[in-house]
Amino acid sequence: MDEAFWQNAQVVAPQVKPTISLRLPREVLEFFKAENPKGYTARMAAVLTAYVNAHQRS
Repeated sequence: MDEAFWQNAQVVAPQVKPTISLRLPREVLEFFKAENPKGYTARMAAVLTAYVNAHQRS
Protein backbone atom coordinates (compact mmCIF):
# COMPACT_ATOMS: atom_id res chain seq x y z
CA MET A 1 0.00 0.00 0.00
CA ASP A 2 1.46 3.28 -1.06
CA GLU A 3 1.14 6.81 0.33
CA ALA A 4 -1.94 7.56 -1.84
CA PHE A 5 -3.84 4.74 -0.15
CA TRP A 6 -3.16 6.11 3.32
CA GLN A 7 -4.10 9.66 2.32
CA ASN A 8 -7.63 8.50 1.50
CA ALA A 9 -7.95 5.84 4.21
CA GLN A 10 -10.71 6.24 6.78
CA VAL A 11 -11.15 4.55 10.14
CA VAL A 12 -14.55 2.90 10.40
CA ALA A 13 -15.68 1.65 13.80
CA PRO A 14 -17.28 -1.80 13.75
CA GLN A 15 -21.00 -2.02 14.38
CA VAL A 16 -21.88 -3.30 17.81
CA LYS A 17 -24.30 -6.21 17.68
CA PRO A 18 -27.01 -6.11 20.33
CA THR A 19 -27.17 -8.91 22.86
CA ILE A 20 -30.54 -10.64 22.94
CA SER A 21 -32.22 -13.53 24.67
CA LEU A 22 -34.02 -16.00 22.43
CA ARG A 23 -36.02 -19.12 23.23
CA LEU A 24 -35.54 -21.88 20.68
CA PRO A 25 -36.75 -25.44 20.34
CA ARG A 26 -34.12 -27.83 21.73
CA GLU A 27 -33.70 -29.59 18.39
CA VAL A 28 -32.88 -26.29 16.64
CA LEU A 29 -30.19 -25.47 19.17
CA GLU A 30 -28.77 -29.00 19.00
CA PHE A 31 -28.66 -28.81 15.19
CA PHE A 32 -26.55 -25.65 15.20
CA LYS A 33 -24.27 -26.94 17.97
CA ALA A 34 -23.83 -30.43 16.44
CA GLU A 35 -21.24 -29.55 13.78
CA ASN A 36 -19.14 -27.47 16.15
CA PRO A 37 -20.36 -25.91 19.41
CA LYS A 38 -17.99 -22.99 18.89
CA GLY A 39 -19.53 -20.40 16.58
CA TYR A 40 -23.06 -21.76 16.58
CA THR A 41 -24.55 -18.32 17.23
CA ALA A 42 -22.68 -16.90 14.22
CA ARG A 43 -24.12 -19.69 12.05
CA MET A 44 -27.60 -18.96 13.36
CA ALA A 45 -27.11 -15.26 12.61
CA ALA A 46 -25.96 -16.13 9.07
CA VAL A 47 -29.14 -18.15 8.45
CA LEU A 48 -31.32 -15.34 9.78
CA THR A 49 -29.45 -12.77 7.70
CA ALA A 50 -29.97 -14.86 4.56
CA TYR A 51 -33.68 -15.10 5.37
CA VAL A 52 -33.97 -11.33 5.81
CA ASN A 53 -32.06 -10.63 2.59
CA ALA A 54 -34.23 -13.07 0.63
CA HIS A 55 -37.42 -11.46 1.89
CA GLN A 56 -36.31 -7.86 1.42
CA ARG A 57 -35.77 -8.40 -2.31
CA SER A 58 -39.42 -9.35 -2.81
